[in-house]
Amino acid sequence: TTEIYTLSLHDALPISAIGAPAGTIDVAYDVPNMYKYLDFVHVMCYDYHGKWDKKTGHNAPLHPRPTEPLSDQALNVAYSWNYLKKLGAIPEKTVLGVPLYGRAYTLMNPNSNKMGAPAKSTSFQGPFTREDGFMGYNEICLEGMDKENPWTNVFEEHHMAPYMYRGDSWMSYDNEKSIRLKSEYAYSEGLAGVMTWSIDTDDFNGDCGGPKFPLLRAINNALHLSSLGIYSSANQASSTLLALVSITLPLVLLWRQF
Repeated sequence: TTEIYTLSLHDALPISAIGAPAGTIDVAYDVPNMYKYLDFVHVMCYDYHGKWDKKTGHNAPLHPRPTEPLSDQALNVAYSWNYLKKLGAIPEKTVLGVPLYGRAYTLMNPNSNKMGAPAKSTSFQGPFTREDGFMGYNEICLEGMDKENPWTNVFEEHHMAPYMYRGDSWMSYDNEKSIRLKSEYAYSEGLAGVMTWSIDTDDFNGDCGGPKFPLLRAINNALHLSSLGIYSSANQASSTLLALVSITLPLVLLWRQF
């Protein structure tokens, strides 16, 4: 037999996902009214940089680098949230979006491989996602296991996120450490939770030598430890919250204040 379930408008949970850059926010959203009528606003804090810039940059920097151009110093998670907050965003209705993928670049000069290095408008792709300039974490971590043709890994201390390079190939991405730091930041700001784009690009088979879904586990663990007052960074909790987990596609991890 087939059972039919109905959901009334009264039971619905109005939510929206929005772009994170300030320029997008200015032209696209009425922030006070958005928060008035929506239960949750998911801020997609990724795609700040990509091959379209024709220079290397991080997909989802947590904070700015002091040496980057002023225009780029507005392209990071902390700036986006602080900008929204000034416009009337409500922390307990805001969900921080984090990426489980990276942005790939092809360097103009393999010897110029720092953040902000000149890059071509075309790039490389992964074997599964097969999108130019995009690779899932499940593809990136497999690349990182290549011992015959190894990558050089760098953790950018200001962005609080990693990148790696090999020859003329350059990749910015998030790993367990940077995802944990973003999750702690969301908790310390009193946000409603963390969502990802997307669970199918995590290492869901555990092919990279660790457990299945390592990034999702890092988020869950960071929120749990944060609720106990335990941090891996200098972030400080703004309030005592209870972590609750619910899964959608993309995954959303929410906690609510009681």
